[in-house]
Parts: sequence; C-alpha cells; structure tokens
Amino acid sequence: MALAGSGTVSVDGSDHLMATGIATNPNSIPAEGDITIALLRNGALVDTAEVPFPCGPSLRCPWEVHFGVKPGDFPRPSMRSFTVAVSRHVQGSRCGGELSVDLSAEPCHSNVINRFNLSPGYRFTKTDSTDTNYLAFPGGTTTALCTEILPLCGGQPGGEPPPSVDPCADWLAATQQWLAQIPLLNVSCSELTAALAGWAAASPIPPGDCLNP
Repeated sequence: MALAGSGTVSVDGSDHLMATGIATNPNSIPAEGDITIALLRNGALVDTAEVPFPCGPSLRCPWEVHFGVKPGDFPRPSMRSFTVAVSRHVQGSRCGGELSVDLSAEPCHSNVINRFNLSPGYRFTKTDSTDTNYLAFPGGTTTALCTEILPLCGGQPGGEPPPSVDPCADWLAATQQWLAQIPLLNVSCSELTAALAGWAAASPIPPGDCLNP
C-alpha cells in the first residue's frame, strides 16, 4: 500500500535545510524501518535522507530530517522553491544487485556533483555509496544506482555498459504507479489537502526525450 506523507522545508540552526512533516502508516500492523524523504528544488531532486518511522497501525506519525545542503549552495536561493516528497525506499536494483561504485573517482565525482547540485568540494562517504543501492524516486521500480549513478560514472563496474533502458517506458510505468497511489483518506479537508500536496510533489518527472520525441 502507498505511504502518504507531506512536509514543510525550513532552515535549522546550522543553516542547513531541514523538513518536518507527517506520514501515514497505511497498514493494520505497526510500521518499522525507515522512510525516504526527498528534497526537491523546483521539482528536481537535490538531496535525500532516511528517517526512522516507528508508527502504529493505520496512524499518522511525525517525522523530522536534516539535510546536508544549505540554501546558499544554490544560485538565487528561494525557500519557496524547496519541497519534499515522502516514500518508502526501494531495496535492490535491476542492474545487478548491490554494486560498489567509486563516487570519488573522476569523472564520476564531478558528474554526480553537477547532477545533484552539490558543493564543488563535497566528499562522498560510505553512507552515500550505500544509499545508491537502496534509494529510488517515489513510485520507482529500481534504485538510484541504476537510474542515476551508473550512467554518470561510465556504466557498470568492469567496463560493461549499463543495461538498455527505455526512459519513456520507465516513466510511464512509474506514472501509472503514482496515479494509483492518490490518497483516499477518511480525514478532514486540511489533512487531505496536505496528503494530496505530498502526493503531487512525488509525481515522476518525464525525461526530456519523452517530451520532444
């Protein structure tokens, strides 16, 4: 079942972006493990974080997350441009299970930094490498490693090319999943509005090739 949630972005005491919000455990048993909070700027992913989500059956529970980026890391920063999307993370990938990619090697380091608007001096950690194997866009069917990292880092380890993927087919499949997850909650108008806002923020972004075939 889809996990509905929404949040508000602000700045913490160290000038980093943070977010707080509410997510709903849609199951009739207690939720365990983590949820993924994606930080978006004008609809583009700029950071993600995993937060623990202990939540009782069919309850709405709060979450809080602190990101590794600051508003000043972006040109012409505006707090209105930042939103968050809430989802479960995806474990495993279509391109070969858990793989190890050297994010600090070139051109991988520069390409990943440019793609995600990170600071030029950013140094990747072991956590970053692990996250590539487990994180995916809301509604995604594979991980960030397959869809984002490997193409930026020159393909699969060992020099093998990444698997051929039709970006339009993946986007259409993700969109169908997203449409099927529209919140239908027996709650107040304000709560439903917040849930719908979080759902809308998680809409899959079509690749450029699909917009101009």
